[in-house]
Amino acid sequence: MAMATSACQALVIMVIAAAAMATASGTALQYNFYSSSCPKAEEAVRNATQKIISNDPTMGAAFVRLFFHDCFVRPQRCTIN
Repeated sequence: MAMATSACQALVIMVIAAAAMATASGTALQYNFYSSSCPKAEEAVRNATQKIISNDPTMGAAFVRLFFHDCFVRPQRCTIN
């Protein structure tokens, strides 16, 4: 039961972090984005994520790190004078 609770907490934290970062960048996440092209996409991702986190609770933090580095970091172009 404790693993289910921690998996649920990790999932909630990931969703809140993703929403906060998307809002800060000026773009918004869209619920049911794939509803017409792939209606079961969000459910499949949610179920797979919950299964992975329930098997290894440390994966919640790993997902947050992955999303941060792959989706939200926008490096600035720099010039050397």
